Amino acid sequence: MNKFCFWFLLKLIFFTSCQNSKGDNIIPQDKMVNMLFDLTIIKSINNLNYEENQLIISPEDFFILQKYNVDSLNWETNKKYYSKRPKQLALIYERVQDSIEKKIDSLKNLKKR
Repeated sequence: MNKFCFWFLLKLIFFTSCQNSKGDNIIPQDKMVNMLFDLTIIKSINNLNYEENQLIISPEDFFILQKYNVDSLNWETNKKYYSKRPKQLALIYERVQDSIEKKIDSLKNLKKR
């Protein structure tokens, strides 16, 4: 009986760890960039730091999730998905940074007028 439990658990761990496929609910990178851009702006306005392992969804996060029609479970799934793919996540954050810089430049141009 113990051998059976051992092999069953070993197979279960093996099969669950091999699930690297892109699921149906993965947010496209363009949408992820826009969501992270909005979250960054809102968090910086409130002087809050975004923590990946935050358990409670703040009102700001909830607003952004509603704006992009993404539920909290899907958001958490996507954070885990992209965090396991550092190259993709780095590209996303580069695009977020570019968006922030463009927004800053446009605001500076408005101020000069």
